[in-house]
Amino acid sequence: MSHAAQPYLLAISRTLNSVLCLETYPNLMGDRGQRPEIEGDGNSGGTFVPLGSVTIARSTAERTVIDYSPNSVRVNICIRKFDDLEKNLVQMVASFMQKRSDELYVMRKKPLPGYDFTFLITVDHLMRLSRRDIVKFILDFISHIDKETNMMRLAVNAHVRQAVQQFIAHYK
Repeated sequence: MSHAAQPYLLAISRTLNSVLCLETYPNLMGDRGQRPEIEGDGNSGGTFVPLGSVTIARSTAERTVIDYSPNSVRVNICIRKFDDLEKNLVQMVASFMQKRSDELYVMRKKPLPGYDFTFLITVDHLMRLSRRDIVKFILDFISHIDKETNMMRLAVNAHVRQAVQQFIAHYK
């Protein structure tokens, strides 16, 4: 990502490092299993409710919302989309990534409405991976998605330009 995006990524990094202090809390209803409190509707009988939400915006079109609770953190990412081409490219990339969400380990299969990507981090994830690795993965993901959509946009524009030149040359 460009040098201009460094403050945005730094703010996300600092916020994630501060909210990824998770603890295990069994569900008080039913099987007493570990369920992410952030995903609950408040009626699950648990004693904890989501603590809060932090919005970090680079612009009105590009933002990251971090919701946190005692046992889980949800990171919602909205990538900037200036026109229909970028909207389609981001949708294609999002669809591709969501189909492989099992391999990405912390990615949800369906993002929240209004966002392109959603990550759910629980205590189990922090037991298997270090906090630093999770934060690095999310920051790399954000920067690479932006680069990837820009490269795809340039490639599509180059193909269209070449097709138009061929079309015009045919009728000269």
